[in-house]
Amino acid sequence: MKQFNCILGSLFTLLILQSCAQTKITEDLTEKESIAKPTQLGFSGHWSCVKRYIDYNPEKTMLAMDADQEWLDGKGNLIIENDSMWYFDYPREFHAAYALQMESDGTMTAPEAINNKTLNKLEIRGDSLVRTIGNGEHIILTEYYLRDTLNQEIIQQLLTDSVNTDELIRTWKLVTIIDEPGTENLPLKFPFPPPDSLVFNKENLSLFNIDGRIMNLDIEGKSRTFRFGFSLEDGCLYLEPTSWYKNEEPLIINYYQSN
Repeated sequence: MKQFNCILGSLFTLLILQSCAQTKITEDLTEKESIAKPTQLGFSGHWSCVKRYIDYNPEKTMLAMDADQEWLDGKGNLIIENDSMWYFDYPREFHAAYALQMESDGTMTAPEAINNKTLNKLEIRGDSLVRTIGNGEHIILTEYYLRDTLNQEIIQQLLTDSVNTDELIRTWKLVTIIDEPGTENLPLKFPFPPPDSLVFNKENLSLFNIDGRIMNLDIEGKSRTFRFGFSLEDGCLYLEPTSWYKNEEPLIINYYQSN
């Protein structure tokens, strides 16, 4: 009977030890997982896009981020601080700000406020930040970023004015043809004659009365205001007439760098 009690006691002790060991293993794994998952601090900093691809596959979900796609040159820059993200075309233009939230899987997302769809998803992969942009269900764009150092004075100017007017200082030529496949270089038609070229330098910049994204141009002897910005894809300067333009059709006038 004593032997049975000893055996029973030993088995009971063994079960306790096994339970404790399993608990310890579970705790260790949980601790390792929590260490492995990026925190907000892991995302924080300056990032520059090094490559990207556009995905036209409507069947691809937001969970599948890799595909055999043609890579494009990197465009755009991010600054992330805690739960906030700012998107730039550094050093030319500030585009947008986002509120981020940390997810349980270690990613960060910027949900659309209206319907909580994930339009931006951020993930740390090695030394890269992967940003996927979608419509809530399907990926549209995947971007890879590496850490960078951006000039804080320029960043502050972009956050204040949204554009860096120093990037205007050059000669710009009017885009006069539709340069797209199948168009056979069709000429563009404008409802009014825009300037054939725009020449900006430090001496004449004040003549355009630039205020934020608004500049004044002489159109048929009248001073007209235009909203301006830079194309992220090709670096063109684009102009959009403000409320004085009464045509129902929207109008974008593009200028390319001539030097």
